[in-house]
Amino acid sequence: MATHSSPVLFPAYYAPDKANEQTKHILFGNFNGASPNREGTIFLPAQGVGYPNPYAQMMRGYRTMNSSRLSATLRLNQNLDMIVRGLNFSGFFSTNRFAQVSYTMTYNPFYYTVGSYDRAANDYTLFQLNKVSGLPFTGGRASGSNGVPTEYLAISAGDRASSSFIQMQGILNYDRSFGDHNVNGSLVVNRQQNLNPANVTDFSRVLPSRNLTYAGSARYGYRNKYNLQFDFGYNGSERFDPSHRFGFFPSVSAGWVISKEQFWEQSSISSVITMLKLRGSYGMSGNDDISSQRFFYISNVNLENGGAGASFGTNNGYSRPGVTINNYPNPEISWEISKIQNYAIEFTLFKLLDFIGEYWTRKTTDILQTRQIPNSFGLETTLSGNLGKATSKGVDLTLNYKKSFSKDLNMVIMTNGTYAAGRYDYFEEPDYGAEY
Repeated sequence: MATHSSPVLFPAYYAPDKANEQTKHILFGNFNGASPNREGTIFLPAQGVGYPNPYAQMMRGYRTMNSSRLSATLRLNQNLDMIVRGLNFSGFFSTNRFAQVSYTMTYNPFYYTVGSYDRAANDYTLFQLNKVSGLPFTGGRASGSNGVPTEYLAISAGDRASSSFIQMQGILNYDRSFGDHNVNGSLVVNRQQNLNPANVTDFSRVLPSRNLTYAGSARYGYRNKYNLQFDFGYNGSERFDPSHRFGFFPSVSAGWVISKEQFWEQSSISSVITMLKLRGSYGMSGNDDISSQRFFYISNVNLENGGAGASFGTNNGYSRPGVTINNYPNPEISWEISKIQNYAIEFTLFKLLDFIGEYWTRKTTDILQTRQIPNSFGLETTLSGNLGKATSKGVDLTLNYKKSFSKDLNMVIMTNGTYAAGRYDYFEEPDYGAEY
C-alpha cells in the first residue's frame, strides 16, 4: 500500500489547527482536489479520499486471533504368550483437533487536507475530506475507509477454521520359529476419520470422511533361504455405493537365496558372487482417490441457482431461483484396480559391489473416465464410468560400491537408474467416423 501513496502530497497526520485543538482523534493526512498554486496560498480541496494512507490503515484498529490444538495418542502393547506362544497385540488411538477464530476491531479514520495557509503567520486551517458517506475514491486503490469517520471501534468476524482427525488401529501379530522354520503373521484393523469443513459449498463437506481397512500377512521362511509371503487388504471407502464399497486386494511374493545353497557354497564361483538372490511378486492394489467428487452414488442438486431462475407476476415482480444438477447418482463407480508384477535379481561381487535389477509391469483397469454422451441426450452435466485401461512397465537398476580402508575411513558410491514406458490400452473417445 505504501508504494501507492504520495510522499509529498500529504503527511501521515497533521498537527491540530485552531479549530481542532480539542479534537481527540488523529488528524490523518490525505488529499483530493486541485493542487495548490506555486505560492501555496490557494487550495481547492474537494470532498472525497484520494489516496490510501498506510499510517491510517495501520492505526485504525487491530485483529485478534485465537487458536487451540489438541494432539493425543494412547498406545497399548500386550504379550499373549499365556494364550499362544509368540502371539502379541498392539494398538493405538490417536486424535488431533484444531480450532481457530479471529475478529477485527476497527474504526473509520478522519482524513484531512490543508484548506488554507497563511505564509506570514505560518498558520493553516484543515479541511475534512470525508464528512459524508458514499464519497468517491479517486486514487485507483481502495483504502477501506471512505465511509463516514467514527470515534468508536466496530467488530467484524474474521476467519474461522476447525478440523479433527481420529485414527484407531489394532494389530495381532504372531512370530515363532520351529528349528529351521520360521512362521509369522499379522492381522490389522485400521479406521480413520477426518473432518475439515473449510470452504463449505455443499453438504458433503460438513460430513467427516471415513475409511476402514482390514489387512493381513502370513510368511514362511526356511533357514533364511526360502521365503514365501501372502498379504491381503480388504479396504472400504465411503465414496462408493455399498454394493461396491469394499475391495479385496491380495498379493503373493517368494524369494530364493541361491548363495546359501550347499552346491553354491562349495563351488569356486562363491568367492566371486558372494550373494545371489532371486525374488518375485504378484499383487493387486486399489485406488479410491480417482476424482474430486466426494460421493459418486449420491446426486448433488443446486436448488438455489439464480442464473436458472424465473420471474412471475405483474411486471415480473416475483422471482425464484432455479434448480440445476451438479452430479447424477452413479452407484456403479468403484475402485481403480492395478495388477502389479515384479521380478528381481540381487547379487554381490567380492563383498564390495551390490547390484539389484528389477523388472516390473503394472496393468490398471477400471480407470475413471468421462463418458462421451451426445448433447441430444439432454443431460445437464457429465457422467463418468470405470472404463479406462492402461499398461506400464519398466526396469530399475541399482549399483552400490562400498569399501572400508580403516575403522575410521569408509567409502560408499551409490547409483541407480530407471526406464519406464506406459500407454493407454482403452480410452473412450467419440466415433469420428474417418480415421483422419
